[in-house]
Amino acid sequence: MSCSLVRLNTVILLLVLFNTGVEAGLINIFAGVVNMVAKVLSNFAPSSETVSYATNMVIGYPLTAVASVVDKICTIGLGIKGHMLWGEVDLTHIKFQLRTACSKYTYSLRDARKLLNNSDFHPSRKVVIVVSGWTQTVNNSDTIDKMAKVFNCRGDVNFLALDMDQYLATFYIWAVQNTDSIALGLAQGLTMLKEVIPIENVQLIGHSLGAHIVGRAGRYFTEKTGEKLPYITGLDPAKTCLAAEQRIGRGDAHKVEIIHSNPGVLGIAEPLGHIDLYASFLRPFANGCMGVICSHMRAVDYYVEFLYPGNERGFIAKRCASWQHLRAEQCTGQNYAMGSKDYHIRGGSIFALDLNPRPPYGRGSISQCGARRSNCGLCQR
Repeated sequence: MSCSLVRLNTVILLLVLFNTGVEAGLINIFAGVVNMVAKVLSNFAPSSETVSYATNMVIGYPLTAVASVVDKICTIGLGIKGHMLWGEVDLTHIKFQLRTACSKYTYSLRDARKLLNNSDFHPSRKVVIVVSGWTQTVNNSDTIDKMAKVFNCRGDVNFLALDMDQYLATFYIWAVQNTDSIALGLAQGLTMLKEVIPIENVQLIGHSLGAHIVGRAGRYFTEKTGEKLPYITGLDPAKTCLAAEQRIGRGDAHKVEIIHSNPGVLGIAEPLGHIDLYASFLRPFANGCMGVICSHMRAVDYYVEFLYPGNERGFIAKRCASWQHLRAEQCTGQNYAMGSKDYHIRGGSIFALDLNPRPPYGRGSISQCGARRSNCGLCQR
């Protein structure tokens, strides 16, 4: 290796070690090039299927290699830096936000019992708690807004969003380091809720870094109470900079369901839960997407569409006999409906979804928003 290459690699490593957020920036820069080239491909390719195939082959798969290198460098950097550059999360700043179609109410995690005093909170209903990903705050999150709308449309749950203050809207490395403390705070809030509602009625949903937060919260909850949460949903769990113990896993709840939409780039490719649903097999870009951000967010869009009334069987997956069958896109096993309550599979199982490039995404969905109008779930005052 030449001296110039050694100096270049040294500079890159130092940037990653001492300038937080660089590892995410490297992916963002590369993603910008990806999107530009994908647009050129779309102008010349004769069909959308050809565009998707060409984009994944020419750009998507090489991008997974780049993402893996960035992930390894970041992990090394975190190991060297330890906790020198950031302080602890102040758990008094972490809150539950109860959302109805017309109102938002905020409660400290340690005062979760006070939810019972709110007439918009119904103790007999299920409780869904949603945690968004990096850079998003509770009042500036597409993930939370879409989830709040669909659950208020359904009208059968209490919808809570986790208000993490600014602890994820910061440099990426800092956000990763904050996930464990946020998960601990969420677990403490769940122990408070457990005193006023059956824990069997609680479902946690997390996207990207939020998926790891809900998973870790499930583990902390079990450590504190000896009980397991019933159901956790992880939407394209984030890949970069996370140690194995920080990742969501099948031991975090009785049922852990994962939806992969950007495997190997911004999302983790490996199976993590009892049920792992691959939206476009192991293709880095989701069907209809020309970039990583679109693909990473598709897991949210798929799940939201599934939740609208009438779409309960809109997302039917085929079981893959093995990881090799998934890679070869030859999954022909038993059917599994996304979100199914009846699953009797030991260990973990891999499934592949066959989805449309545009809404409605589910091949069995009656529409993007089910049988309801587009204003369903919005305030009607």
